[in-house]
Amino acid sequence: MKLFKARAGDICKEGSVAGKAGMRRAERDGESVWRVSCGAFYVFFAYTIFIWCCESADLACWLAGVRQATLLSRLAALLLALLIAGKAAGIPKRENVQPDRFFALGCMAITLFFAAKSIRPDMSYDTQNYHLLSQIPGFVDNLHYHAMPGRFQMFGFRLGDRMFYPFRLLLGLRMGTLLNAAALLVLYRQVTVFLEWFVSGPGPGSSSALAAAGEGKGMRAKWAFWRRPSFLAFFLVCRFEVLQESGSYMVELAALPFFFEMIFLLVREEGRKRQARREAVVFCLCGGLLFCLKMTNIVYLAPLILLYLWKIRKTVSPGLFAVCLAAGAAPVCIYLIYNGITTGNPVFPYYNTIFQSPYYFDADFKDQRWGPQGLRELLLWAYYMIRYPEYRLSEIYNTFNADLAVIYLAVLGTGAAVLAAWAKRKKLLYRTEGAMAAVFVCSFAAWAKTTGHIRYFMAGILLGGVLAACWYLRLMRRGRAASAAALLLAVPFAARVPNAVHAVWEGREWALRVESREETRRNLPLVFRDHQLFSDSLKERIDVFFLTWGDYGSYARLIGEDVPVYNRYSVVSELSSFQEAYLSEIEGYMRGGKGVYDLFPQGRGTLEEYLEWMNDAGWYVWDLEYVDTILKGPQSYTAAGLRMADGQKNTWYQAGFEEEQESGDGEDGNLMQTGGDEAGERGEQDVLRFTKSGDACRLEAIAGDPDYWMLPFPFEIIVMADDGRRVKEAGVIPVGAKEYERAEVILDLSGLEGDIELTFKSSQEGKIGIVINPALSHPDGGGYIPDEEERNG
Repeated sequence: MKLFKARAGDICKEGSVAGKAGMRRAERDGESVWRVSCGAFYVFFAYTIFIWCCESADLACWLAGVRQATLLSRLAALLLALLIAGKAAGIPKRENVQPDRFFALGCMAITLFFAAKSIRPDMSYDTQNYHLLSQIPGFVDNLHYHAMPGRFQMFGFRLGDRMFYPFRLLLGLRMGTLLNAAALLVLYRQVTVFLEWFVSGPGPGSSSALAAAGEGKGMRAKWAFWRRPSFLAFFLVCRFEVLQESGSYMVELAALPFFFEMIFLLVREEGRKRQARREAVVFCLCGGLLFCLKMTNIVYLAPLILLYLWKIRKTVSPGLFAVCLAAGAAPVCIYLIYNGITTGNPVFPYYNTIFQSPYYFDADFKDQRWGPQGLRELLLWAYYMIRYPEYRLSEIYNTFNADLAVIYLAVLGTGAAVLAAWAKRKKLLYRTEGAMAAVFVCSFAAWAKTTGHIRYFMAGILLGGVLAACWYLRLMRRGRAASAAALLLAVPFAARVPNAVHAVWEGREWALRVESREETRRNLPLVFRDHQLFSDSLKERIDVFFLTWGDYGSYARLIGEDVPVYNRYSVVSELSSFQEAYLSEIEGYMRGGKGVYDLFPQGRGTLEEYLEWMNDAGWYVWDLEYVDTILKGPQSYTAAGLRMADGQKNTWYQAGFEEEQESGDGEDGNLMQTGGDEAGERGEQDVLRFTKSGDACRLEAIAGDPDYWMLPFPFEIIVMADDGRRVKEAGVIPVGAKEYERAEVILDLSGLEGDIELTFKSSQEGKIGIVINPALSHPDGGGYIPDEEERNG
């Protein structure tokens, strides 16, 4: 019995010791858990880490010369992402802020707006040029296999673009832009949690105190939404510059959650030692991702890092500093390595006077269109943003900027309050607002000096809005007069939202869409079905893309990795030192029988300008096809097959509608024709002259309807033959089933003699066809029949 009691006591002691050890272990784990603003950000953070790990795996495969983007590499990337997000960073502790009904309504409004804007595809210059091709997984040789298809912009840090790829792969071209909606929803949640956290402290400004103040007031307290953080956050995040990126592949929005998480980590009280160390590593990792998502975000990093170093000055050690430095540098290293190996400049094309890459000019790139000029404008740039928004601020600007005045007032008020608190030796009284104001002022100065473009300071303006909201919440606690002042200052923010929504909805956005109900109806059936741009028949004919008309490298690269894409504008500008070599390669493709194709926008006027440009450049158009699989109407392209002209000229002949008027019968019974209003004056290329060599002749040409994209309608192009004595209908070319197609018709020239003139007319009133590069030959496969211009040489 004694032995049993002793054993039981030992077990109890062991259990007690084990329990205490478990408690200590749990306490240590709790001390090392970093604090996150919300669970939504952690999901976004983990997704970003996974995409970065995929990029790292692809770079390793590229360096090793093995296949990229394989299932094995993706499993390795997933494992690495789990180690980073789950083990190195750890599962964080989030703020316990429950979403309310206003937050749910705000999320619904944002999602619906972004989805509605995505129905029409993003046709901005940046998207057509490089955003879509930068999304494609894997690293390729963009200087020798391809010839810089996305100009120099494609060598920027592409992590933001890569984050869009899974969305586009699953949802299609149009709804693939919803990553921006997801980023904005995360940001909305972060700002809501931040404002709730700001008012949750003890004292008269706490959320509990606000609730107690309204207790017993019935519906008035229930609907006092002007004091709800979720309501305020909605007005802060729905700015014009933010909504401009709805339905687009611009990458600025994807960086904003990381910026605000860094603000959250900066202004919170310092945790215990282990927790502070882990949060420092996460802070630096977020900074590296912020820079990697958009290089212009560097203007925020200097003040953020300096302030955070001051915050953890008692915790930082050489080892922690090294780990933080590695965490911050890791995201961009993969792109620095790729750019350095490919171009010789790790930050290509910036600072090329230092790195001397042969693939760019010997100059330091800076867009001279934007930002203040001179010291006077630099010092007054904050005023210029309100008074002269059209001056060097953005291509697409908004004239309503009264909320900026409130932000400036909040920054000045914060500075005065901090100085007053320091004078009273209450240094921590406005610590949160002071840190935010310092980041705003320093980043504003750096931004104005470097770029000055409003799109690159979205995070700063949103931070200023959050600072103004903090003062709004402070004023709402201090009686009726202060509350009335707060509501008055909130009016510009409230008015800004409907103004921004209306402006963006009407087309003042980066996607450059055609805004109309007809275009919406035309594009709606393609939503979630817009994955393949080129038809299978066209893909079989294209071996090389040679873009001569515009920077459409993104859409050209969608055809597949095995098709090289040469951008002529890159060849004659950035790659001008190697211009002859690139053009010789293109000529070799053409003379070797390869299918060399170009892209240009649809439209009759564009077609005629394009053919004139081809004559000047020395290339001959032998094929045209309307690319209308997933792009419709004004957004669609025309693919042009090219070959060396070798003396041939591109010619085209209009086929207008002519009314028939009886003026006597010819010997063959055909009616003579007189020109109608739609035929217009016949130019030199409206008549094709040649000498008859038989009663039949084969006509081969590209025929079609350049206005097909506006009103598809089948009709016929009638070929009229005239020898000066009689006119007859020699043949008919059916058109209208598609915009362009190669046509062949046997012409009946019986009853005509000598030199013959061919003209073309439309069978349908309101339709004007076109015949491009017609060629005449004998119907039995005999030799080519030259026209008058070729005979006269």
